[in-house]
Amino acid sequence: MSGMGRVTGSGQVFVLSGLIIALIILSTELYVYELSSPGDPSPSSAIDLVLMVQLGTRHVVIGSLANVSRGGPGQTLVENLERWGDLVREYGYQLGMCAQTFSVPEAPPYASGIWLSWGSSGTGFSVALANFTLRWSDRETDLELNYTVSVNTTLLIEGTYRKTGGDGKDVNVTAHLFNEEKSALLEAISVYYRALDEWVATGPSNNPTLTDYGNGTYLYSFSADIPGTTVEVSAHVYDQRGVYVQANTTCTELP
Repeated sequence: MSGMGRVTGSGQVFVLSGLIIALIILSTELYVYELSSPGDPSPSSAIDLVLMVQLGTRHVVIGSLANVSRGGPGQTLVENLERWGDLVREYGYQLGMCAQTFSVPEAPPYASGIWLSWGSSGTGFSVALANFTLRWSDRETDLELNYTVSVNTTLLIEGTYRKTGGDGKDVNVTAHLFNEEKSALLEAISVYYRALDEWVATGPSNNPTLTDYGNGTYLYSFSADIPGTTVEVSAHVYDQRGVYVQANTTCTELP
């Protein structure tokens, strides 16, 4: 975990890294395929190649979601899957006929296969979804596979606070992070609080501490002068895949 601050840099890096990883996976499998099949390729080798295409596809989807969640163009997923499809066709042609087509949901809440929901009820999520048809054929094999890749990062937060005198408050924000409904680790977290209708970033003057429980659960504690009895907080998180998600909540006062 790199720390509590916001990760900087363009999300396009994650798109490129996703495509590069996917291409390495595909190229490696093709190399192994050629070494192990000096004559006619076997059906088992063809299945291995199909599995590697699926794995590469997943990396492209993850990289695209990271880009869009960090403010990249909404069409990123579609554009990169088109590029990936061209690479699959080009590389797969060396050993047979390989083609992958895809579709993405466009009906609300999705747009170009992406759904970003960063609400005020303590829940936020970033989702990418695409459906694929992969066709592979050679002298020995004729395969058609339909599959779905769904990638999501979900953040759940809850907050409590105690008054310390005047406007002073000690605030605890508990965050739970998930990738595909399984506990996940974060790369960075920033926490904001609302004061006089403005969002204020916590910093060194707030004496922040972050406790990592090692299971996708984190406790972020800080102190601040917050007028009134309503304490609203916002957690901005990057998971270790580079996907961004945020969630807001109203804290509960403790005696």
